[in-house]
Amino acid sequence: MKYLKEIKIIHRDLKLGNLFLNEQMQVKVGDFGLAAKCVFDGERKRTIWGTPNYIAPEVLSSKIGHSYEVDLWSLGVIAYTMLF
Repeated sequence: MKYLKEIKIIHRDLKLGNLFLNEQMQVKVGDFGLAAKCVFDGERKRTIWGTPNYIAPEVLSSKIGHSYEVDLWSLGVIAYTMLF
């Protein structure tokens, strides 16, 4: 997630189905079909994309837009799902 932010990419569809394990049991993120590139710092996207159970509230409220924080929300949902 840190690397994606460094290269200014918002994944926007993080979910268990888009996380993969390789032979060394390392987690890899896949399916960048809904990802967006931020051109400048502070840029906010307003399109409503994502999987309903993992989508952050700010995505649904397209008035203010969303940025990298939507991936953090999805990561929290993934962690919660894995715990329970």
